[in-house]
Formats: sequence, C-alpha cells, structure tokens
Amino acid sequence: MRDRLEDIGREMRRNGVLVQTDANSDTFLDVPRTNHDLVLFSDVINAIPLVTSREQLFFPLGRTPDGKDIFKNLKELPHLLVGGSTGSGKSVFLYTLLCSILKTHPNANDCQILLSSSKREDFVYFEGLPQLVEGRVFADAEEMAEL
Repeated sequence: MRDRLEDIGREMRRNGVLVQTDANSDTFLDVPRTNHDLVLFSDVINAIPLVTSREQLFFPLGRTPDGKDIFKNLKELPHLLVGGSTGSGKSVFLYTLLCSILKTHPNANDCQILLSSSKREDFVYFEGLPQLVEGRVFADAEEMAEL
C-alpha cells in the first residue's frame, strides 16, 4: 500500500508529498496544496476544547482540507519537535501554543511555564506574565539546568 501511494505522489509531480500512518487509521497520502489558506488564531481560539483539569494543555495544531480544526493536548506530545526553514511559521506556532495554554490556564496557580530561548527577543511579549517562572524568559543554559 505504501509503495503505491509513493508512486501516486511521484506521478502527481508534487513536492512535499507525505505518506504516513496516523494512529488508529490506515496509511494515507498527504498532498500539499498549491495554494495555502490562512488560519487565524482568532478563528480557533474559542474552539479550543474545554479544559477540565490542570494537566490538559490543548492547543490548535492545524486545519484539515475540509476545514476541521485539529487540537492536541501537549501532555500527549512531550517530545514535540518544531522545525522548518526561516519564515515558515515556527515562532508563530510557538506563540499560538503558549497563548492557548495561557487562555485555558489563566491562573498562575494552575500552570507554571519555564520558558527558555537563546533568542530572548522572540518571546519578549511574554515577559512579566505570572505563569512564567520568575516572570521572565531564560536565555542562559546553565541557569535553566539549575531550575
């Protein structure tokens, strides 16, 4: 099945075709669109699933071609890797993730975030929030290891 899907992708002459198996489903072919739709955070922020415990850390992950928003619980993705080329949206994704957690956990007693970045200026917007440990973004690796 997988080989057939890879052949279909090649025949379509499209870059970025992914053949993957999703949990609880069959193998499927993901063909990137030639035109991209803009998904605004304001369009999905109110659709984040209701949080019933502190451990639930829902955030929007994407939108299916048929317009269904996909939400995930960060607790289920402890080793989430965010990668991409310059300008591909990595920082926007991280802002969305953080803002989602802040919206669903507005009380600092429910959520504490230890935020570290070698480029502190990328997260200056979050400085001073009560959910941040010491209210700041850390840049020093040794200091982070101590915390």
